[in-house]
Amino acid sequence: MSAVGKLTSSLTKLSNATVYWSKVAVEVGKIVYKKEALAPPSSQQFQQVYQSWIKFVKSPAQQKQFLEQAGSFQFSKACAAKAAIYGTQLLAFFSLGEIIGRRHIVGYPSVGGHQEHH
Repeated sequence: MSAVGKLTSSLTKLSNATVYWSKVAVEVGKIVYKKEALAPPSSQQFQQVYQSWIKFVKSPAQQKQFLEQAGSFQFSKACAAKAAIYGTQLLAFFSLGEIIGRRHIVGYPSVGGHQEHH
């Protein structure tokens, strides 16, 4: 088989897999959307958040108060536990994305018939 034929074949397989898994992701997303009763914010909610943000940006007193609160933050065991849990979740999602991207759990797949050198 020629190089162009191999390339065409591999691109066809890749595009078919991409289409399949994107359809699967859409269906899973629909299920999660329905089960979790997710909905985009209403225009009223969006305006409320936007206005509060603009108010914060325009008010040096609120910014100063925020910085004072952030500066006086006391790190506790409960906060450390939350941070560890969130960090673990973030690492898990990142690792899952890496696994999906590589299509292997460990390392990258070898393309073609290349031998590993030892």
